[in-house]
Amino acid sequence: MNQTELKETSLYPVPLTGNTLTVNMNKPVQDLSVRVYDMAANTWITETGAAPDGSYRLQCPDLAKGLYFLQLKTGDSETVLKFTKD
Repeated sequence: MNQTELKETSLYPVPLTGNTLTVNMNKPVQDLSVRVYDMAANTWITETGAAPDGSYRLQCPDLAKGLYFLQLKTGDSETVLKFTKD
């Protein structure tokens, strides 16, 4: 997966109202690294996994209301997406 393909990633639901954020990458992804951090660069979630169907479900039960950033890395590709928790 090249950087252009990773840039096509989308999140839902946004704003996040429950505890599960779905990351849709439109293609299967192996060796995915995920990090969620806040405006102060405090890391809230880090995990690794795979999205064999192109979709990754991230559990976020401990996030308070606010603005967060989701950093995704796979191979030499990386992207950061912004989301809010209500």
